[in-house]
Amino acid sequence: MLVYDKMLLLVASEKPEIDFVLDEYISYKAPLVLMWILILLSLGYYMATSKHALNKINSLNAKLLMSNRQVNELNAVLRSNLAEKTQKLYTRNNKLLIYADVISHEIKAPLARIMGLQYLVKNNGYKNKEELDDMLFRLSNEISELCAALSKAEREIELEEQNSETLTTPLTGSKYVA
Repeated sequence: MLVYDKMLLLVASEKPEIDFVLDEYISYKAPLVLMWILILLSLGYYMATSKHALNKINSLNAKLLMSNRQVNELNAVLRSNLAEKTQKLYTRNNKLLIYADVISHEIKAPLARIMGLQYLVKNNGYKNKEELDDMLFRLSNEISELCAALSKAEREIELEEQNSETLTTPLTGSKYVA
């Protein structure tokens, strides 16, 4: 006899056997109900832990995005500083090339002529005062030309010092114009 039929008999009878019906109902339906309760509890636990994990992931993602923005801002500042310093180095390099040209042409040429005249005076043993005076006059002119070239270079360096920043070398602390 099925549980449904027994329930109909129970309703139709004057003195129902409730204990019998409850025992069979519990024995058939209780495991299913218990299984559904366990499934619902485990789903609830899973959803609660998933929500907590999702909140934690979202929080970490927000922190990561903020850190990424900060790193990008720092990179932009560093790129700007690098471009500025690179431009300064190109400018300083060009100035050094100009100074090297000045030194090699305007200063070395008179110095070489002075050294040549000195050699001639030393090795020729001039007996004539006019020849010696001529040689000393030429030597004096070359020395004056050298002094003028040095003064010109010094003025250019001072002008550059006023127009550009003065740097100190990290090891010696001495100053040079960049």
